[in-house]
Amino acid sequence: MSPDALALFAALVALALAAMAARRELAFPAYVSAPFLALVVFVGAATLIALGTDLSAAVVLAALLPICVLTAEIDRRSHIIPNTLVAALATLAAAAPFGDALSVRAIGAMLLGAIFLGVRSAFGLAGRDDALGLGDVKLAAAIGAFLGPYYGALAVAIAGMATIAVVTVRVREGASAALSGAPFGIGLSAAAIVISAARLWGGH
Repeated sequence: MSPDALALFAALVALALAAMAARRELAFPAYVSAPFLALVVFVGAATLIALGTDLSAAVVLAALLPICVLTAEIDRRSHIIPNTLVAALATLAAAAPFGDALSVRAIGAMLLGAIFLGVRSAFGLAGRDDALGLGDVKLAAAIGAFLGPYYGALAVAIAGMATIAVVTVRVREGASAALSGAPFGIGLSAAAIVISAARLWGGH
């Protein structure tokens, strides 16, 4: 399968999964969310192509944006990260436009997944089971597969610093907030978009 065909197939599957998540978690009917998501990806891909991005990279990055936005919004509302959105991101990882070998993507998934699982286990031993959910673990693994181990770890570091900064501001403003109550999926999703753009246009 050519890179362009793989990108198109991965984007279609990912969008179908995203539409399922929007219907289940946000109560958006599939006949509304599916065409809307397709339109967003079409416009995004067309814009990126007009800016000089090749077709496969444009399609994958255009599909990444609504998936990350949905992940962040659902995590903000419900403090959960649906498996369907994790699967959507993992599907896009198969067509990630950065030139990483499959072995590198697998290492990225295993490394970030293991780190987050270890952190979750440590919180559990400290009696803080709610500090990091399994959804965060699976999302981190999918981001590791998409970005690779180095850039995936960089995305996690950025997300962590951003989350801590937001919690610090909220505490100073008098809000009842704690790091365990901060939806980490928002930071992870935003960092995935930023690092993806940096990798593509930075040539890394």
